[in-house]
Amino acid sequence: MAQALALVGLGAVAYYFTGPGGVSNPAPQSPRAVGYDQVVGYGDGCELFFAQTFRDDFDSLPTGWVGADRSKVSADSGALVIKPAAGESVVSLYPSIEYRRGFVCAKIQSPVGLAADAADDAGIAFWAGDPNNYYAAVLHRDGEYSVFRKLNGTVAALVPKRPFSAVKTGGDASNTLQVLYSEPRYSVLINGQTAASYDLPSGDKRGMIGLIAGAPRDKASEWTFSGIVAGSDQPLRKSAP
Repeated sequence: MAQALALVGLGAVAYYFTGPGGVSNPAPQSPRAVGYDQVVGYGDGCELFFAQTFRDDFDSLPTGWVGADRSKVSADSGALVIKPAAGESVVSLYPSIEYRRGFVCAKIQSPVGLAADAADDAGIAFWAGDPNNYYAAVLHRDGEYSVFRKLNGTVAALVPKRPFSAVKTGGDASNTLQVLYSEPRYSVLINGQTAASYDLPSGDKRGMIGLIAGAPRDKASEWTFSGIVAGSDQPLRKSAP
């Protein structure tokens, strides 16, 4: 499925930079080459680059997920709510399938009734070994996104916060975030628009997928996820979902 990643790069402007996130190929927000179906229920924000192998619409509180203190997670009207305390980042991982390459999408709703804070963030965890070791792409309430890696509990920025006009802002804003990855490259798509593709040093990257939500240092937050879907051409199924 190398074509999937090649597709994301089509139309990218011819400029590169090297930084902690690797080599980037920022793409314009013009229509990309087509040829992949959209995941049902996700509008035009989640392309089916690989066969779908996992989906949860959170009709009930998921069981078997690891990482998050259960007091921080609840189900509410067909959605999963994660409530990080002030200064806290909460990750919840699905342990039954691992991916080396694949895609994962999440529908994310910003906190309602809380003043916007740039430190608020929520998104997708991937290539996760455990709650202290994973990669994550997150959206911020001020219209920016970022990518980081948590290694042995220490967070290292791969892509520092940067604006992207496809990110919807404001209270109750709903965004669809998609990460497409095939070691050593990963791509970030927001509401169906390609933000950029990044190359990391090669290595044996594989792991779980999941959701993450964070709060600013001075106040708690509350993020709502109305669904997560993932796919791969070579999922490693560790146990029955």
